[in-house]
Amino acid sequence: MALTFNNILLPLPLEGIPRGAVRRAGELADCTGAKVHVIYIIEEEVFNEVSKQAHHVLTGPGRMRLFHDLREAHRKNAKEMILPEVTQILGVKPASFSVKEGAYHDIVLSSVDGLKADLVIMEYRAYSLINYRIMDRSPVPVWIERNEGKLKRIGLFCTNLAPNVRAPRAGVELAEMSGAELSPYFVQDPAGYIDVEEPDDVAKRFSLTWKKVEEGKFDDIIYKRSKKMDFDLIIIGRVKKRGYFHLRSKFAKKTRCSVLLVN
Repeated sequence: MALTFNNILLPLPLEGIPRGAVRRAGELADCTGAKVHVIYIIEEEVFNEVSKQAHHVLTGPGRMRLFHDLREAHRKNAKEMILPEVTQILGVKPASFSVKEGAYHDIVLSSVDGLKADLVIMEYRAYSLINYRIMDRSPVPVWIERNEGKLKRIGLFCTNLAPNVRAPRAGVELAEMSGAELSPYFVQDPAGYIDVEEPDDVAKRFSLTWKKVEEGKFDDIIYKRSKKMDFDLIIIGRVKKRGYFHLRSKFAKKTRCSVLLVN
């Protein structure tokens, strides 16, 4: 993965504009020349919850009218208020802006194909962990933004459980692009085959100097290093070829920094 994105997908939840994610999308687009595609998602989970609460006070037709009015209000708000504000934060008009209804993660995943997106940027939402399904299932890299402002410290975590090609390349290029300090680690997880020569091979291929090569559970070491180093962003390669590292919803909570999951 080279940081020459063509299409960045920026999904917006009903709860409000994720300003940090919008700013990061604008910064990356400015540096890479990518187009930003914005989707305002009217989440069916919200309407399901409203339906439960309204069941005892409204009839079936009454609930249908209520939902119709709510949908129309959200669509109007998206065009008249959300789009202008997002445009201002981005610093450029989005390449496309659409309003869609349904499950947040389903819409995001289907839009990746429809828009030919090569990066999804979302903001950390502790109270809506279901959205992290996207991190497990997205066919393209996913950036979960948690820190606003300039990237100063980036942690790169390679492992014997994953193909170490796109993650190290992304770490090197993003550090150069942002002027951030890159701290690369190689983790030999006992859950997979340990090749003692692999860390040296990866380091030579990408001109890296490992901060440390250590053996242990991949996610536990990431938690420990992230807490100690106070990274603004950590970059991780998605495990596919040699096993499966399930990036659980609690992962982003425990690291307390932005996460870039690279395919």
